[in-house]
Amino acid sequence: STLHSLLVNRFLVLPDGRRLVRADRYNLYSRQEQERHQEEKRLNDEDGDDMSILLPIHNSFRIIALGSTSNDSNSSWLTDEVTSMFSTLHMPQPTQSCLRSILLSSIEEQQHCPSDVLDAVLALYQHLSNPDVAYNCGVSPLSMRNLLRIVKRVSSSSSSMSDLHDSITSLLVADLLPPTQRSSLERILHKVGVTKNDGVGEESNSLWAKLTNSNSKKDILISNDEIVISDNGSDGKFTMKRKKSNRPELIPAPFFVDIPSHVTIIKQLLKEWTDGSERSFLL
Repeated sequence: STLHSLLVNRFLVLPDGRRLVRADRYNLYSRQEQERHQEEKRLNDEDGDDMSILLPIHNSFRIIALGSTSNDSNSSWLTDEVTSMFSTLHMPQPTQSCLRSILLSSIEEQQHCPSDVLDAVLALYQHLSNPDVAYNCGVSPLSMRNLLRIVKRVSSSSSSMSDLHDSITSLLVADLLPPTQRSSLERILHKVGVTKNDGVGEESNSLWAKLTNSNSKKDILISNDEIVISDNGSDGKFTMKRKKSNRPELIPAPFFVDIPSHVTIIKQLLKEWTDGSERSFLL
């Protein structure tokens, strides 16, 4: 009845008591109010003619779509009367070839994402699209935004499966999952071929090595007194001074040292920011 009143009669009562009316009726009421003001008479609020509670509906206003979430099993609002007011269009899920084309188009010219890495990302997307699988893993199905972020992260590094594993678990905040759900997620990752390299070549596979990899478009150097971000593509360089770690003028005099794991996180943040990332979640 609400949709019918809005579509056909162009009238709707809002929760705050205001009323949406047709534009021609609003103009008519407005002229009548002006005439009554000229006669030094005011409208009676009880009659519902007070212009402060009226809002016009634009002549071009249309409802172009109605929808609900994919896991909404209660669609009692979708009645025969509602469907008779609209043309029904089915929005299909994007195909694998469509997703591949979108992801490849997001990679910059100087970057590269191997086909096996892209296949693993699409396979993971297919598995997590199943609500039961996603629920058992304690994560949400991968959105297009998350797919683009994963591919962009991996394409700017050495593009190995270990890099892909780190990017996916970081994006899904897997470290906060309960052990059972984390195990389910790891099984899905192993099933699609996304594995991490534990204990073999730790130095080359560490995040520190990824961020300073020669194939990366940007190099980040953190020294005792400055942070340097150089862009290999345009020979540009950004330098920021660091404050000294010792403060002898303070009592007690603090002395700070660089913790390698913290420096690694700082470099990761700087790299994501220089690559265009707008938000990071630190835990």
